[in-house]
Amino acid sequence: MKQPILILVTFFFLNFLTAQNSKFGVIGGFNYSDVRGDIGFIDSNYRLSFHIGGIAEFSISEKLVFMPQIVYSSQGYIGKLDTSRLLSDQFIDPAVLDEDFKVSNRLNYLSIPLLLKIKLTEKFSLDGGVQLGFLLNEVSVPKSGFISDSSLETIRYNGDFKLDYGVKLGASYNLNDKTFLQLGYYHGLSNITRQIPFDIKRNNSVFNLSVGYLLF
Repeated sequence: MKQPILILVTFFFLNFLTAQNSKFGVIGGFNYSDVRGDIGFIDSNYRLSFHIGGIAEFSISEKLVFMPQIVYSSQGYIGKLDTSRLLSDQFIDPAVLDEDFKVSNRLNYLSIPLLLKIKLTEKFSLDGGVQLGFLLNEVSVPKSGFISDSSLETIRYNGDFKLDYGVKLGASYNLNDKTFLQLGYYHGLSNITRQIPFDIKRNNSVFNLSVGYLLF
């Protein structure tokens, strides 16, 4: 499943590399990410992180631009123990729980947004399209023990390039001929659950604020 998708994306890029009116550059900025769905006894909150990578722009018409990107994107969430749900289990002793338990769950992706920019004015455009993501690794960093006497250990998983996909929408503002600001939102449609053995469904939810610079 993953190899045909990578081949298709590569072919897609190579076709555009020879197109006229093409520009290439770099992009980077901040992610404000969370997950949607069931994550058990953990309440999730937004995590501030970053993304960085390369971009291209290919003019399709005067008002329409195709803008693919390849970026390293650190996502995930900050989790906090929901003791009210956990204590509903009669086998849990409340005395051993650490109510200050927090964990930073980091999902690091190689992300490929494929966006169309609709130019409303010379400066402002609306952006939309699809995004593919390949999970590089997952890192869980506890800030305090789940149980009061438990040790704090960082846990790392190999991402195995697990595929994530979804929809991305946003807007761009050109500061000048080479520099632009981009605000976007990515809503994942695939289930990102990996390590939990029972049926839980979770989706990525990421806000982006980026600065792009066209080199040539």
